[in-house]
Amino acid sequence: MPTPATRPTCWPNALSDSGGRLLLLCAALAGERPADDDWPALLPLANRLLVTPALAALFDGDSRIPRDVRQFLGVIGSRTLARNTMMRAQLEEAVAALHARGIVPLLFKGAAGLAEAAQPVAGRLFCDLDLLIADNAGDDARGALQDLGYCVLNSAGGEATFYRERDAGGIDLHCRVRSLGGRQRYADFETLSTERQLGAGVVRLPLPLLQAALVIGHDQIQERDYWRGLVDLRHLLDLRTVVTETGALDYAALARLFPGTTARRALDCQLLTLRDLFGVPLPAGCAPGPVARLQSRRRLWQMERPLSRVPLTAISLLVDPPVGAVARAQRGLPPRKRAQYVRRMFAAQKPNKA
Repeated sequence: MPTPATRPTCWPNALSDSGGRLLLLCAALAGERPADDDWPALLPLANRLLVTPALAALFDGDSRIPRDVRQFLGVIGSRTLARNTMMRAQLEEAVAALHARGIVPLLFKGAAGLAEAAQPVAGRLFCDLDLLIADNAGDDARGALQDLGYCVLNSAGGEATFYRERDAGGIDLHCRVRSLGGRQRYADFETLSTERQLGAGVVRLPLPLLQAALVIGHDQIQERDYWRGLVDLRHLLDLRTVVTETGALDYAALARLFPGTTARRALDCQLLTLRDLFGVPLPAGCAPGPVARLQSRRRLWQMERPLSRVPLTAISLLVDPPVGAVARAQRGLPPRKRAQYVRRMFAAQKPNKA
């Protein structure tokens, strides 16, 4: 992890209020204790970006911070732990039901994080459970979840979201993964994952390289953050965790999961942002070109000037439009869906995005 003294190097000298708060928040998430009078500005931003549990894990019980802040972080930490405990039990129940039908799901994103921890943790907020299954297992998987009392919230293209009112989060069942710009299937990731027992069932967990790729691809390509100039700080922390816990990423292997020039630029842009906000060095062999560097600088500049997002997004689409696997994935959609994809480039950003 970067030392508390590690500071981003590419921020302008004069920061706006929003940019300054984000910089202070990143320093706090790197372990640097904020000044007492900084907490009232940092906590609302941390709440909006869904990273307050990470602050709680770092500073809960620290007698050097204000008492009311310490109490607040204690409540957040305990409630996050309770939620994650519920979601871990929910995941184990679903995995056992799938196992009874001969299905071994591949967990990714938050579901993989929940399964990898020996015990539920309080430092990360999990929202839903993402499970990837083989194409021929779709009907059996749906039946297994419906037998547990799940209802289908929505379903499209062989994928479905399931929910039960008593649960903390839903289950997203996937037959394909769009995060990397293509339509990868279960079999494409078997060599990049390992099998493991989870409760009464068996799952496949992504190797660190694949977990990093899926986190990056989800935000940069699927959520369009590369073109929109946005940052999901919670997922950036996930990426930092992968790097700090497993060592530097194999950039050549990682880049092979991002076919095409645009996808590779999106990868490099996110690695630059990880370096700039948290001081994590670029992996060996990563040499971002001028477009990726410009995009990484653009998102930091845009954080201070949110009204610039729409015109800068339009420029990004003109200068560096989706091509290769990214474009092919969108061409596979009906015309209405393709139009929605473009319109959402300009839609209001999610509240948890910076």
